[in-house]
Amino acid sequence: MKVSLITPVDIKYSYRGTEWHVYEYAKFLHESGVDTEILITENNSYRQAVSNYKYIKARYKMIPKSIISCQKYLLPFSWHLTIYRNLPKSGIIYFPYSVYDYIINILMRPKNQKYVIGCHSMHLKMGQLVYGHRILEATLNSIIRALIRINDTNMDNLYCHALNREQANYMIKVFNFKRQNVFCIPPMIEAKSFYLAHNKSNRLRILHIGGMEKDALTVLDIIKELNIKGEIDKFEFYFIGDIPTEHRKQFTALKNIHFLGILSDNEKNKKLTEVDVLLIPAFEVFPKVMLEGLASGLYIVTSKKNAAWKDLKDLRANATISENGGKWSYIAILLSLASKKTNDKYLFDKCRMNNRRIAIKNFDKKVILLKIFEMFKK
Repeated sequence: MKVSLITPVDIKYSYRGTEWHVYEYAKFLHESGVDTEILITENNSYRQAVSNYKYIKARYKMIPKSIISCQKYLLPFSWHLTIYRNLPKSGIIYFPYSVYDYIINILMRPKNQKYVIGCHSMHLKMGQLVYGHRILEATLNSIIRALIRINDTNMDNLYCHALNREQANYMIKVFNFKRQNVFCIPPMIEAKSFYLAHNKSNRLRILHIGGMEKDALTVLDIIKELNIKGEIDKFEFYFIGDIPTEHRKQFTALKNIHFLGILSDNEKNKKLTEVDVLLIPAFEVFPKVMLEGLASGLYIVTSKKNAAWKDLKDLRANATISENGGKWSYIAILLSLASKKTNDKYLFDKCRMNNRRIAIKNFDKKVILLKIFEMFKK
């Protein structure tokens, strides 16, 4: 078995996310005796990686790529085609993003070439693509299905690595992936490196990570409403990430709102042990920080914008899912948790310990890498 994994983004910008996963997959496969190579499109990726993945010096290959933007041709999609050249003609090729990014490569592949589509960036909400109108999504999907049919694409050799159930069902339903060819394997973390610590604060401590890019505005709106309702003293809010001054200044009078800025991983991990709740309002695939929150024994508060919400429920994690992701829905959830922390501390802490156990059992790096290895074997 030979496996070629593509890392299409400069690793220095995405080292915690997709690229970190791809390099870890490659390292584990290589150490397990699999003939493994990294297909790289930018020299910077290689330079950033060699200090941690020394075997790549002898196992990487530069390949050219070109990008065709749909918007450049006035098509109504925030979508582009990534076309790679000089790909291997045998073995297994792993594309980390989604079928939308690689459809041209799939259509052009040799008849018996095995491709694995890893849906690391396929954002779904309730089984629908986040970006674009549903009618446009249906049109795009119809075009892709027609191209696959016209080209007589062999679906037997086309596999999917979905990170959550929503993605898995979407790929089966929309693109006719064979169910046995779809593997649902979530992201991973070093779960045992996190730890649980119970804070003594009577307030419910809530953490948001990611700044404005991760919909911090929703959390700021929640704080405004809690302040108007006279409920703000039940909470402490912490923000990790870049929040512009114009958004921060209106909260200077509130001493229980803390803007921490951009922190190192070690500083962020320490803060995870000092709070009770991780609030995730943004559109997400299966956020790594959510897994880190679980491993730290935090309650997870999110919505159906987070495509992994079904997976959390299946695992019986202590996660509360807002139906619509609106501020009033979140306020009701947070007030309930604040009451729970005050009135039943034993149960509150017991639920936190359960989340840590779930993270270690299901998302630890050793567990996930074995599943990835089994996927390529199958």
